[in-house]
Amino acid sequence: MFRTVILAAVTAFAIGLPAQAAAQQAMTQDDLLRLQDNIYQAERELTVLGTSDTARAAQFRLSLDELRDEVTYSR
Repeated sequence: MFRTVILAAVTAFAIGLPAQAAAQQAMTQDDLLRLQDNIYQAERELTVLGTSDTARAAQFRLSLDELRDEVTYSR
Protein backbone atom coordinates (compact mmCIF):
# COMPACT_ATOMS: atom_id res chain seq x y z
CA MET A 1 0.00 0.00 0.00
CA PHE A 2 2.80 2.41 0.92
CA ARG A 3 4.53 1.83 -2.41
CA THR A 4 1.27 2.60 -4.19
CA VAL A 5 1.03 5.94 -2.43
CA ILE A 6 4.64 6.77 -3.33
CA LEU A 7 4.08 5.74 -6.94
CA ALA A 8 0.93 7.83 -7.15
CA ALA A 9 2.73 10.86 -5.74
CA VAL A 10 5.67 10.50 -8.15
CA THR A 11 3.32 10.04 -11.07
CA ALA A 12 1.19 13.03 -10.10
CA PHE A 13 4.27 15.21 -9.70
CA ALA A 14 5.76 14.06 -12.97
CA ILE A 15 2.52 14.59 -14.88
CA GLY A 16 1.93 18.03 -13.37
CA LEU A 17 5.41 19.36 -14.04
CA PRO A 18 5.29 19.21 -17.86
CA ALA A 19 1.88 20.87 -17.94
CA GLN A 20 3.06 23.64 -15.66
CA ALA A 21 6.33 24.05 -17.55
CA ALA A 22 4.55 24.17 -20.89
CA ALA A 23 2.34 26.95 -19.62
CA GLN A 24 5.38 28.89 -18.45
CA GLN A 25 7.61 28.02 -21.43
CA ALA A 26 10.52 27.55 -19.02
CA MET A 27 11.33 23.83 -19.15
CA THR A 28 15.05 23.25 -18.92
CA GLN A 29 17.23 20.27 -19.72
CA ASP A 30 17.52 19.66 -15.97
CA ASP A 31 13.73 19.46 -15.72
CA LEU A 32 13.64 16.85 -18.47
CA LEU A 33 16.40 14.82 -16.83
CA ARG A 34 14.59 14.96 -13.49
CA LEU A 35 11.40 13.75 -15.18
CA GLN A 36 13.26 10.89 -16.83
CA ASP A 37 14.72 9.90 -13.46
CA ASN A 38 11.23 9.96 -11.92
CA ILE A 39 9.90 7.83 -14.78
CA TYR A 40 12.66 5.29 -14.25
CA GLN A 41 11.95 5.18 -10.51
CA ALA A 42 8.21 4.78 -11.14
CA GLU A 43 8.91 1.92 -13.58
CA ARG A 44 10.86 0.09 -10.89
CA GLU A 45 8.03 0.63 -8.41
CA LEU A 46 5.52 -0.62 -10.98
CA THR A 47 7.49 -3.81 -11.36
CA VAL A 48 7.17 -4.43 -7.63
CA LEU A 49 3.51 -3.38 -7.57
CA GLY A 50 2.77 -5.68 -10.49
CA THR A 51 3.56 -8.70 -8.34
CA SER A 52 0.82 -7.84 -5.85
CA ASP A 53 -1.75 -5.73 -7.73
CA THR A 54 -1.63 -6.25 -11.48
CA ALA A 55 -4.75 -4.20 -12.22
CA ARG A 56 -3.49 -1.12 -10.43
CA ALA A 57 -0.03 -1.54 -11.96
CA ALA A 58 -1.61 -1.64 -15.42
CA GLN A 59 -3.49 1.62 -14.74
CA PHE A 60 -0.32 3.36 -13.57
CA ARG A 61 1.63 1.96 -16.51
CA LEU A 62 -0.78 3.63 -18.95
CA SER A 63 -0.25 6.98 -17.22
CA LEU A 64 3.48 6.45 -17.15
CA ASP A 65 3.52 5.63 -20.87
CA GLU A 66 1.69 8.89 -21.59
CA LEU A 67 4.15 10.79 -19.43
CA ARG A 68 7.11 9.19 -21.22
CA ASP A 69 5.62 10.29 -24.55
CA GLU A 70 5.21 13.87 -23.25
CA VAL A 71 8.82 13.99 -22.06
CA THR A 72 10.02 12.67 -25.41
CA TYR A 73 7.93 15.27 -27.22
CA SER A 74 9.32 18.04 -24.97
CA ARG A 75 12.89 17.23 -25.92
